[in-house]
Amino acid sequence: MGRFLESIRNGSDACCVVVSDSGFTLVRVDGREAEFNILARQVVDYDNGGFVAFPVSDGLDGYESVFVIPTT
Repeated sequence: MGRFLESIRNGSDACCVVVSDSGFTLVRVDGREAEFNILARQVVDYDNGGFVAFPVSDGLDGYESVFVIPTT
């Protein structure tokens, strides 16, 4: 697992991590919307491989979660 993938899997103040058999989901913490949107955009835009990210919109102009599936 690459450094970036490992760091996001550890979570942050802006999200909690829900682990599943095929990957993990970053879930936004209420009150941390702006921080989570920045993190989600970094995950979605990351282009060095190692995983695929599926963001879930909050219906406005941000994200409520990102499902991440490692590929290596």
